[in-house]
Amino acid sequence: MSDRPVFIYAATYADRAAAIEDYDNLIDLHEAKLVGTYDVAVISKDSEGKVHVEKHEKPTQHGAWTGAAVGALVGIVFPPAILGTALVGAAAGGGIGHAMGGMSRSDAKELGDYLDTGQAALVVIGKSRLQEQLDKALTHAEKTQEKEINADGKELAKELNARLVLEGAEDNPFLARFYEDPDKYALPVQLYFLLTRYNQQRELAQQDLFAQATVADYLFSKDRIFAALNLAPDELALYDNVYRLLDAQMPRPDLVVYIRANVEVLIERLRKRNRDFERHISVQYLERVSAAFRDFFFYYDDAPLLVVDTTELDFVADSEDLKDLIREIDGAGKGIQYFVPRKS
Repeated sequence: MSDRPVFIYAATYADRAAAIEDYDNLIDLHEAKLVGTYDVAVISKDSEGKVHVEKHEKPTQHGAWTGAAVGALVGIVFPPAILGTALVGAAAGGGIGHAMGGMSRSDAKELGDYLDTGQAALVVIGKSRLQEQLDKALTHAEKTQEKEINADGKELAKELNARLVLEGAEDNPFLARFYEDPDKYALPVQLYFLLTRYNQQRELAQQDLFAQATVADYLFSKDRIFAALNLAPDELALYDNVYRLLDAQMPRPDLVVYIRANVEVLIERLRKRNRDFERHISVQYLERVSAAFRDFFFYYDDAPLLVVDTTELDFVADSEDLKDLIREIDGAGKGIQYFVPRKS
């Protein structure tokens, strides 16, 4: 048995609507941290008897549900002939499918037969026993069942971790020249960043059911902050025409983390990073950038915002600082919240 066993809780329903109602109830429990889950999704059958998995909506929490582990489970317990197209191959393949592969044949058959009795089902893959809590909360279910399986919980948690998306500033061919001659290269450097980030975000928005939760090291509207600082008025007017068209198509984040520090700390971090093109950045320019970000986030209300002062926090070098930051992200709610640690 794995040192971190996996528990599968399954509830069957007469129809998909009833399953989704209980799914919504489960979101409340998840956000209140009353249940510990790896993944949750609704399973339903279409008019042709094909089985489909849907996540319905994603809670705005660190480690949010993706439907991928439930998809892998479905790929194991149901024969390929009745799986929806998106599930064939994708569901039972990859690292998540391997993590779920600790389920015995008898367990898989029993669960498959159980889920096959209803027109829809809600499946919860949990970190601990869930049945007592969930039987009280999920009131629309016709039948419920919980089973512990010999799967690798550590591997499953790793596979469900968030995908990292980086802006790749070093790839901008105009950036080094911009720091040497800002007036000449401000417009091409900003347009390159704008179009590159747009294409990257559009690709993410088109990901299917099995896409991971995503962490990006930039906000799309960040580009507009730099454009306002660096472009001449006629260039900014041209840039804004393009920006407005693209920004209207961008997905909004579930949470924005604004990481700030005083200018002296920022200078030291740039020195440690030691990028050739950043050696031309002046203290005056860094002060202007810092002030522009502060002003932007003072009025920001497009998504929940966590403001983190890292003047005395170094989560790159200190694992305890990183744990503190992750704890704050885990607990972030709606509106604006602040994390200002002091070690003195």
